[in-house]
Amino acid sequence: MVIKMPVFSDGQKIAASQWNRLIESIPASYVIWKDGDTYRAECLMKGGTDYSGTNASTVIQSAIDSLTNGGTIFFKAGTYELSSSITIKDKISLIGEMESKVSSAVTIFTRASGFSGDMIQTDAVYVDSLDDNTQDIKIKNLIFNGGNVGTCLDLTNVDTAVIEEVRVAYCDTAIYLGYDGDQTNDNVYPGDIRIIKCRLDANTYGIYMERNLGNMISHTKISSADYALYVKCCKILHVTKNSFYNFDTCAIKLVDDSNEHLESIIINDNRFYTTESAMYIDIDKTHASTSRIMINDNVFSYSALDRPNAFDIPSDLSYSSFRGNTGYHAMSEQCGVASISAENTSVTVTHNLAWAPDVVTVTPAANIGSVWVDTITDTQFTIHCETAPTSDTSVYWLSLIHISEPTRPLYISYAVFCL
Repeated sequence: MVIKMPVFSDGQKIAASQWNRLIESIPASYVIWKDGDTYRAECLMKGGTDYSGTNASTVIQSAIDSLTNGGTIFFKAGTYELSSSITIKDKISLIGEMESKVSSAVTIFTRASGFSGDMIQTDAVYVDSLDDNTQDIKIKNLIFNGGNVGTCLDLTNVDTAVIEEVRVAYCDTAIYLGYDGDQTNDNVYPGDIRIIKCRLDANTYGIYMERNLGNMISHTKISSADYALYVKCCKILHVTKNSFYNFDTCAIKLVDDSNEHLESIIINDNRFYTTESAMYIDIDKTHASTSRIMINDNVFSYSALDRPNAFDIPSDLSYSSFRGNTGYHAMSEQCGVASISAENTSVTVTHNLAWAPDVVTVTPAANIGSVWVDTITDTQFTIHCETAPTSDTSVYWLSLIHISEPTRPLYISYAVFCL
């Protein structure tokens, strides 16, 4: 079968050998490009322009609607002004031409004046099963400028999607992963969505995710957001190797409600930085079953050092862990040596933890009778001794923050919260 190369009236041409390599590397069903003020969509298997017009949304939607069994739409570099939402369906891929070592060409989507709806949305309307969700979609190499309103990618009721090398700026929500079905049955929650190598800048919410199952966010940069990542009632979420910086309210917010809990959330090997008085990780727990929250091996900026409100993590999270995190001098464990002066029976210690420790142990260097601790606050505690020493006496102390208490031996390894 011979695939006809499109003719661009603005004089752009591609050598036949280059065009054939493009077709082989990107098995697109349609190529869409901008020709002056006209947008054109050509079906590569047939040749010739199938759809054209000055309204980018209409041309793009016509191409998508014609793909009854799914397909790939490749966007040539240029700026596409959307006047209405683009609705995608099962097995649709939207791929843009992206800058490379030899070309600075990019594919950009903007909003037309007066348009504030979703830039990309799905056609899924939940009925009663997973089969009603939109499945197998891919969005790659596209840049979105949201014009400071609305949602960019609204992936409600989507199963199995890849969002890769996408940039979004100036939206209320850059990426929304939602669900509008039975909120008490997590067996039909959508999910298995991969957000990879994206960059989300200057959005109110970087990623807002609720009632999803089995998602992953990796190698993504999220900056200048009120909330970089907002997660509500999700299960089996892996957040790894991302950068969160310059967030105004909170980097990662985890929330449950009375109907559904959070479970198996892994946040590891990420980098956090902010110069604002913002929180790094905040967990709102109201459901008794919220558990297995693993916050390990992350690096937090130095600015968390002097701010006890940098983290808000409930103490009753079962089978959870907060360990191996660096950059803020042992938030979950601190130790030192205090000195009780001669003829005195107490000394006040500054523990340098993020909040009040759950456990403080003390060991005196000499026999000064019974030793105990009281008045434990977010910054200090006081060590007392039964017998006043005749000379200055050292007391070795260790303070710990425990996030959960294991109830089964199988999970003991998850409940050691030391750096």
